[in-house]
Amino acid sequence: TRLRKTCEGILQSHGRRVVLIANYDAFDLRPDVSGLYFNMVAALERKYFVAAARYATSTFTRFKLEAALERRGLVPNIFSARHEAMAFIRAPFKELAKGGSLALHPDDGNRPPLGARRLGAHPKGNNSARVQG
Repeated sequence: TRLRKTCEGILQSHGRRVVLIANYDAFDLRPDVSGLYFNMVAALERKYFVAAARYATSTFTRFKLEAALERRGLVPNIFSARHEAMAFIRAPFKELAKGGSLALHPDDGNRPPLGARRLGAHPKGNNSARVQG
């Protein structure tokens, strides 16, 4: 698809894996392309992202995102506000600055996870997340 080719072109130009913070506020996706979109997101995340965090103020949107991403084997890392997603992304870098290290992602020995921390499933309706790792 054009969207995937555009995204891949941008991501390849960096020459390394990158961090994603995605804003899903006011995000609207037609049901007939939803599967294609989330398959693309999963493929891009596995290939190009060191870590990903997403945020949306709508509980319904977070619920739908979580379900779509988990069906594709991704850890959703979905938050209700931008500052929460940013804090999640910054946490491992703060650990590195203190002399800590990053463990390798269990799915890909070449990709460090987000500070060796992964969000577990959190109770529906509660945006607080359990950290595993």
